[in-house]
Amino acid sequence: LYSAVSNNQLKAAQVLLDFDASIVNELNEFESTALFTACYSGHDALAKMLIERGADYIRDQSGFTPLIAAVSHGDTELVDALIQNGANVDYSKDSDGNTALHLAIINGQANFVEYFLANDKLWEEPNNCGDMPLILALEHLNLPILLLIKSKPKCKETVREFRGAENRSLLHMAVLKGSADVLQVLLREFDIDCCWMDQFGHTALYYAVLKKNCEFVKLIMEAGGSLTGPCQYSTMPPFVVAVLSNQLDIVKLYIEKEKDAIHHLKEYSSNGRNLLVSSVMQNNFAIDESGINLLHYVAYTGKLNSVKFLIDRAFFTRTSTDANGKTIGHYAASNKQRDVIEFLISSQFPLDQLDNDGRSALIYRMPTRDQETLLHVTARKGYLSMLALLLEKGVFDIDIGDVDQTTALQDATMTGRKECINLLLQHGANINFVDLQNTTALTRACVNSQKEIAELLLNLGADTANTKAFHVETREGATALHIAILGDLSLMELLVKRIGININTVDACGRTVLHIASQIGSIQAAEESLRLGACADLIDQYRRTAFVTALESGHEEVAERLLVATQDKEYLRDFRMEETLKSVLHIALEKGFDRMISLLLNNYGLDCNCTDFEGKSILHYAVAGERGLTEMLTLILSEIDVMHVDKHGMTPLHYAAGCNQLEMIELLVNAGAEVDCFDVHKTTPLMRAISKNHLEAYHKLVSLGANVDLARQFRNNNFDGESILHIAAEKNRIEAMKFLVEELKCDVDCIDKNGNTPLHYALQKGCFEVVKYLLGKNANL
Repeated sequence: LYSAVSNNQLKAAQVLLDFDASIVNELNEFESTALFTACYSGHDALAKMLIERGADYIRDQSGFTPLIAAVSHGDTELVDALIQNGANVDYSKDSDGNTALHLAIINGQANFVEYFLANDKLWEEPNNCGDMPLILALEHLNLPILLLIKSKPKCKETVREFRGAENRSLLHMAVLKGSADVLQVLLREFDIDCCWMDQFGHTALYYAVLKKNCEFVKLIMEAGGSLTGPCQYSTMPPFVVAVLSNQLDIVKLYIEKEKDAIHHLKEYSSNGRNLLVSSVMQNNFAIDESGINLLHYVAYTGKLNSVKFLIDRAFFTRTSTDANGKTIGHYAASNKQRDVIEFLISSQFPLDQLDNDGRSALIYRMPTRDQETLLHVTARKGYLSMLALLLEKGVFDIDIGDVDQTTALQDATMTGRKECINLLLQHGANINFVDLQNTTALTRACVNSQKEIAELLLNLGADTANTKAFHVETREGATALHIAILGDLSLMELLVKRIGININTVDACGRTVLHIASQIGSIQAAEESLRLGACADLIDQYRRTAFVTALESGHEEVAERLLVATQDKEYLRDFRMEETLKSVLHIALEKGFDRMISLLLNNYGLDCNCTDFEGKSILHYAVAGERGLTEMLTLILSEIDVMHVDKHGMTPLHYAAGCNQLEMIELLVNAGAEVDCFDVHKTTPLMRAISKNHLEAYHKLVSLGANVDLARQFRNNNFDGESILHIAAEKNRIEAMKFLVEELKCDVDCIDKNGNTPLHYALQKGCFEVVKYLLGKNANL
């Protein structure tokens, strides 16, 4: 019974109790009853059935009752059923003294809290730690439960007076847990004190700022909290924390909401020294004698949003300088703050402004991983006026490289900046410069699908040798042609005819562009490759032609086009996949390409009897499929071996019978298939049909002369030696079971080599329709 309940097998449990009702309260090895197990596992129907059968509410060895188990699982209907049938909710506790109400709160089960809401005795019952349910509910800060208990007497007072660890209020706890909904309810429903400080002198608002949660800050401020304080003497007010941590949204909120905010921002000091952050409201406030202001600082540290905020609010003149004449451009460039520099370029900031030493921000190399210069950035982004300024002032060598020695011209070709390319070439950029990645500007244009730029460079005399020899330095080693076929197909003709790349050039895996077109299923790419002279018979390192690649990838249209282009028929006949040994016929059949199979058999002379690693011919697969292949098979049955067996000794007729393919069964038998052939387990097609519950196939085979006695006498040729009845029981084949017992008169109590009957098999697998049927046929328990 315990096993049936554990596996949620209602019918099995009913059958067992029907035979012996006294076992309903038996304890298992863990001293738990079936009712406890059902409640703990959430098997409602089983639990209710056990209650109806008279199950008791016995505690298990840990002191748990079925009621406690049901509460833990969260089923109010089941709990109600237990209580209605006598379970004592007031005295049901676990080993920690938790009542059902305690557990409901701990597990966040608002439905149970509501269920027990009116039970005042439960609300006054402490657990072993002395915790009342109300205090426990507050500690867990569960919103639905909080809303339910607010109606309890003295709840609001308890909420306001509650102090948790480190003397924190519920408001502190909601902020620290990030519970926005709970925070709103506490502020709206309970009138909780926003100014309460914990043992460290911090309010809930302080922690909201510390967690950078502007939403929480706004909610608490609307309820009367202030960013100015209160705070203990030794702690910083919340607004200072906001400014020091660069939380501009909170600083703006402070300025907007509190009338004394500007005064506090200007006047706040520590150890008699004005803080850096107070300079937000003091235009051109200098940190020290160097004249560095806050705008310089945030530009140097790369805080782009702060730069934008300070400039937008006109807190500073954007071209303000320090004592050395340095602007924010100098500071951003000197510390390689690329995002700030790009913002300054796009907003027309005068980066050519000189400091006291006659240096502009333009001379700095960008501090990125690629070590690029401003020349690279402006060329790649298309900032034409800034690029012209850099070139006119001669700030950089025009062919200066980044970490890979890539030039600005190469960067511009990758992004298609035609005007920048022309400007760079006019100023003497080397059109054939080769970087450390072994690419020229022309190569970069081609591999980035910039056809117009590639044509421009060719017209200006760019050398083609580098592009022609280019291979990506990866495991695949793609050429410019391989990359083009994945992007702009119109580039292919330019690469082949103007640059001179062989259309049959291969990557590191031996694949041509035709292989790639086949893999991605692009008929346009395949046609373009063939038009440019691609050979369909080339084999890659995986021993696949483009046709086989298309076939395996499931691209029928491309495969048919390449089959026409294939000249090597011997390759098609001999091809086998490495692991499965499947032929192109097997692959075509798997993909459902029926027309392809006909083409391969009729036009290319492939052997229809070829087999894969399991010894299966295409006939094994064809007769088992859902698709109608009758017409195609009729054409080849005279040539194919209908009695060929795979490594399991199974003929195509076994598979047709096991898949209930009636038309195929008749077709095979009429073609000479032996109807009573055996596989390695001594199973005939008839037995296979029965074991699969296919009675239509069974009757078809019988009508074609199958021997029924073989099924009655069958014993599996394996370790267990089960009968056909055992197999049907184990696989829950109820129709087959009825047929075997009622029509074939098989013995319901037949045993395997281990003495197990079909009833044992059905019970072990939870096949309760079969169990019920066998018991109805007087199977021996």
